Formats: sequence, C-alpha cells, structure tokens
Amino acid sequence: MASDAGITGQNAYITFGGTVLSTNYRTLNTESSIGTVDQSAGADAGITRLTTLKDGVFSLEMKRPVGGTANWITFVPGQEGTLIVGPEGTATGKPKLSVNVILTRRPTPITYNDIVIDTLEFEMDDATGVTYSTY
Repeated sequence: MASDAGITGQNAYITFGGTVLSTNYRTLNTESSIGTVDQSAGADAGITRLTTLKDGVFSLEMKRPVGGTANWITFVPGQEGTLIVGPEGTATGKPKLSVNVILTRRPTPITYNDIVIDTLEFEMDDATGVTYSTY
C-alpha cells in the first residue's frame, strides 16, 4: 500500500496581527509544549506526572522585501498579535492554528552576495494555548 500523499508549504497562509506574511515566508517552525510536575510520593515505584502550563515558541524565516515596506518596518520586539497559520491554505476543511503571541526577537542581517532572510521569533502569550481547528 502506498503511503499518504505529503504536502509542501506552497499554499501556506500565515498572518501576524492581521499582516499577511505567507507571501515572503521561507520556513515557519511551530512548537507547542506543556509543562509537567512530578506527583509521585511515598511508596511509588515510578514517577507519575501532572500537566501544568501550556507554552509555545514560533520562528518565522522570511525574505526581506525590497525597500523594507511599511509592514516589515513595523515588526518590533514586544509587539503582540494573533499568529494564524493555515499550512495547506484557507480552503474549507483545511487545518488552522491560531494563538496570541509576542514578537520577542528580530535580528536584522545584511548579506553581501545572498538573499536577505529575516527570522522573527515569537513566544506564546495565550492562557488557552494554541487552538487547532479548520477553516
């Protein structure tokens, strides 16, 4: 039996604070996590855990547009907004991720003989965690 077909990021839809970023994106890494604490005690023979707080970090590599554009210039550390990701686009039934984030890091590289790639790094700022749904 053949494996299921894979996807490429060609149709991905990415926005931050209402600004569409998928036009210039190269790579988006999302990482959702949850903390745990050891609840074992007494005569327990093994560790058992309780879950605690949800967390997430997100990293977006994007090609810097010529002239900087107003959108690129407005990205400053501390800026908050909703990150929305549709890995397969926005057609009905396609998966969607949304979460409130804070832009925590924005290096500004300048390269001599290569395309300039900016990496925006975000941290989750959302008491409910990442919401996974569909369009």
